[in-house]
Amino acid sequence: MKLLSLDPSTTVLGWAVVEVEGFRIEHVGGGTFTPKRGEWWERIRQVEERVEVLWCDHGPVDAVAYEVPTGNRRNMKTNRRLGAVEYAVVTAAAYYTDKVIGVPASSVVNHDLGKQSPGHARKFAALVGREPTSDDECDALACAFVAMDKFWSEGGST
Repeated sequence: MKLLSLDPSTTVLGWAVVEVEGFRIEHVGGGTFTPKRGEWWERIRQVEERVEVLWCDHGPVDAVAYEVPTGNRRNMKTNRRLGAVEYAVVTAAAYYTDKVIGVPASSVVNHDLGKQSPGHARKFAALVGREPTSDDECDALACAFVAMDKFWSEGGST
């Protein structure tokens, strides 16, 4: 099973691609994409287009996992932007696969590779064989692991 994992926002998109066979997960690729400066809706469109490019570069994939964007949800402007970026990622992914897995940010934060975890960059480098391009790439890989845990716990098989 091939999984594309995303950590979306309007400022940086972290991504990782993993191959899963049984309980073995192999890192295929990863990185970050920073939209060009502009209005927030222009950046969201760029994120949506990047998901399509990732699909073309690494597809086909069997599933797409994404960290559900969070932030100061009391601020309506932030709430609207995060909702829009989530919608853009989900609709772009759903165009290519029917397995789109939303992973709560709290699950990513609690994972050893998540950017909130002490030593996450060192753990990432040990697993992947290179330094991460950013904390967002670490979160994307952590999201992939959380999504696979969820998939296996629900009786899925690769």
